[in-house]
Parts: sequence; structure tokens; C-alpha cells
Amino acid sequence: ASAGVQGGGGKHRAGKRQRTEPPTLPLEPTDDVDTDEPSTAGGGGKGAGRVRKRGLQTQGVRYWDSMAKRYDREIYDSFNEALNKEAIIKILNAAGGKDKDCIDFGCGVGKYLPALSTRFKSVLGLDLSQPLVDMAMKTVVYSGSGRSRQRKLKNVTLGQADLSESVSLPNKAHFACCQNVLLEASNEAHEAILRNVHAGLVPGGGLMLLVPSLESALHVGKALPEKMQRAMEGCDGSDASLGHVPRRGVLTQHFKKDHIDRLLRSAGFTPVSCQKLKYPWRHEFGKGDDETSVKDKAKNPPWDWLIYCTRPL
Repeated sequence: ASAGVQGGGGKHRAGKRQRTEPPTLPLEPTDDVDTDEPSTAGGGGKGAGRVRKRGLQTQGVRYWDSMAKRYDREIYDSFNEALNKEAIIKILNAAGGKDKDCIDFGCGVGKYLPALSTRFKSVLGLDLSQPLVDMAMKTVVYSGSGRSRQRKLKNVTLGQADLSESVSLPNKAHFACCQNVLLEASNEAHEAILRNVHAGLVPGGGLMLLVPSLESALHVGKALPEKMQRAMEGCDGSDASLGHVPRRGVLTQHFKKDHIDRLLRSAGFTPVSCQKLKYPWRHEFGKGDDETSVKDKAKNPPWDWLIYCTRPL
């Protein structure tokens, strides 16, 4: 798996240039998207070296902007690599509809966009990082380049936004995704993001939420105790009792099942289901780790919490 702060649809994340007003979305794509270098198009992306001075997401700006080029190598793809991906598909199939609108909060490079596009009338993808939005535009929404460039997902629009701030949406959605976005070790940030997601849904609308599991982190710690000890000692602010567990040196929020349930209820949601979304052990191993030390790897893989909840009518 991975780590970080708010960003785009995988476990590692990050900000944007300072603005005096929250952005109005959607931001329509331009014809000159180029992800060979991080872009600052669209009125203020998270260009390397800039740190947001508004909102709660001030950490990790450089990190997530720099991640665009190596996203596929370093960020766990929860949609395509989950061992029980059918759990995601089941939720999407039940929630979808050709008369329904969807918002992907923290869309990253767009791993969920094709599946959402085929199931909903319209999809708005938002991410804190402009370079990640640019990558999603180039590789997922469009195909080809220059005069041969064609739009593949005609019902998908992308925009850049700090999800901890109020965002002016074109309309409320019937369904929302928020996959590995609540990563910053800040309860204030979690509450702000969930309030904005709640405000972006129609009454009765559904939310599919994915968050790192503290129970899983402790499970991994028992299997790889030396690795966990090194990680905790090498990262300031680490505190397993608060769910602040480092991932690749980045302090990352992990949630106990009852913690995320309380957080969702306090934001106005009604939790419907919470299940394990399991991922391969290889995402927990680093250089020098003894993979043979983990017993019954196939039977006891690590996991994130996959939650479905609704905004009450």
C-alpha cells in the first residue's frame, strides 16, 4: 500500500496555488495538456515548490505534484490491484444509473474514471494536485496526441480543488467516491473533507469511501515487527494509538472500524456497510524485508476499510 495526505485515489497525497476565492467547478480541460512536466494550468495547480496558505491541506504539496510521473510505480491502485475487487464493482453496480451524476473526490490519475463513466450519466473528477489531474486528462479521458487526440470518456469532466475548502459544484451528485483521501493525520481535515462531500450529495445519495485500516497496520506490524519498529521510530509524530502510522516515511492516518464509523456519523452520513478491501502483501515489503517471515500470506492479506454510506433523505 502507501501513504501521505489528501491527494488522488491511492495511498500517498497533496495542494494548489493560493487563491482568494474557492474555485468554481468543473474546470474544462484545455487542449494543451502535457504531463511530461507538471502543469499549473486551470488557475492554480500544486506546482512544485508552492505550498498552500489556505485550507487544511498544506503538507505534501511538492510530494504529490512530483508523483505524477511515477504514480503507477509507487502508488497502490486500489481499483485494479485489490484482491477482492468485486466488492467495489458490487457497490458501483448497485449505485449506478444513466440518470445519475457522480463525483470522484480525489480522483488522482483517474483509475476509477472508466468504471464510473460507464455507470453514471456524468462524472466530475476532482483532485488537489493539478499534475495528477493533467495526467488523468491525458491518459484516461483522452487518447492519442496532437490532431489525432480523441476524447474517450465524453461524460467525464475534471477539475482541481482543495477538498478541505468549500467548492462550488455545478450540481449535487447522486453518488460519490472518496478513495484513500483521508490520509493526513488531522481530524480537522477529515471532518472538513467529509462535510464537503456530504454537501455535494443529494439527500439519499451514496458515498463509497476507502481508508487505511489501523487493524491491518497492526496485523502487518505483528508479521513484520522489526519493519514496523523502524518505521515508527524514524518518523516524528508516529502514534499507533491515534492511528498515526508512517508509510514510506510519510505520517499517514489509519482508522479503526469504529473510528471511521463515528467520523461518518458526525459528518451526517448513515453507514450502511464496512468490509475489508484486501491487497497483496507485496505492497508491504521493502528492500531487505524477509517475505518468508509472514505465515499464511494468502489467507491473511492486509486490507483497507471499504465503506458504503448514505446522506439521509
